[in-house]
Amino acid sequence: MKKFQFTFRIVFSVLFIIVGILAATALSSFQRKIEHRCTEYVYGEVMSAKLDKNKKHRTFHTIVQFELDGRTIIEEGSTSTELTEGDSIKVMYDQDDHSVYYVPELTSSSKTLIIGGFILIGIGTIVLIIALKNKP
Repeated sequence: MKKFQFTFRIVFSVLFIIVGILAATALSSFQRKIEHRCTEYVYGEVMSAKLDKNKKHRTFHTIVQFELDGRTIIEEGSTSTELTEGDSIKVMYDQDDHSVYYVPELTSSSKTLIIGGFILIGIGTIVLIIALKNKP
């Protein structure tokens, strides 16, 4: 039974470390690619910015509306920056493919996921160290 627990802890910790590395690097790489492609900008308007009371950190659920190619686009996201309704906000887009865009002020969610990847790596490392210390 102890050998099974040891093997389970090793597999569990390695899995957490691998998923953490993949999450952190993939999301970081994806965000950099988007930022590199999006060199043009338009200004959008903050339609709503409400304090998210369910979180430990001060974040605002924000809705931004902007026009691109005659289409009205609504983007939602979270930000730590306090914006107010009616504020003008920059929206970056790819000049060759207007379906690729992002709102720099609303990219905190991807940063949160990258931090989450590092937390998974930490948990996996701690469990691995504990498992190796208590090796049967």
